[in-house]
Amino acid sequence: MIPSSYLLHSSCLACSSLLRCSFHRAILATMVRGLLFNFAGLRASKYMFEELLEVILRAPMAFFDTTPVGRIMNRFSKDLYTIDEDLVSSLRSYLTTVMPVLSTIIVVTSVTPMFIVGLVPCFFFYAHQQNFFTMTYRELSVLTRLADHQFVLCSRKHLMDA
Repeated sequence: MIPSSYLLHSSCLACSSLLRCSFHRAILATMVRGLLFNFAGLRASKYMFEELLEVILRAPMAFFDTTPVGRIMNRFSKDLYTIDEDLVSSLRSYLTTVMPVLSTIIVVTSVTPMFIVGLVPCFFFYAHQQNFFTMTYRELSVLTRLADHQFVLCSRKHLMDA
């Protein structure tokens, strides 16, 4: 006969090794996800750079006569920075938020199918709010840029007067 303390100890060991294995898998999955996002961002950045370069090189000479080289370089670097840094992190945050929400909706819907009836109006309300937010955000961005531009003009004027 096997003592009960031995059975308890062996079951605790099995649980702890199972938890350790799950923990290692979660770390590995997180690392792989990060690598995939970074490689996808690099690929998108390379594609965007090649396309931008092709468009710039095929531009007529009048474009280069009227546009300073510094402005072209700044635009290149800003666009590529946006893809390298902002787009990848935004996509990662978006998917980190959306996946638990979708999985929760799937689980609740599978348990209570009538949940979909209440969910449809919520989606329409959300779509309406999203459109409203997008329009408002665009207007605020334009106003912010105008205010910044006015601030720079006023600062230059005061510096010239001094």
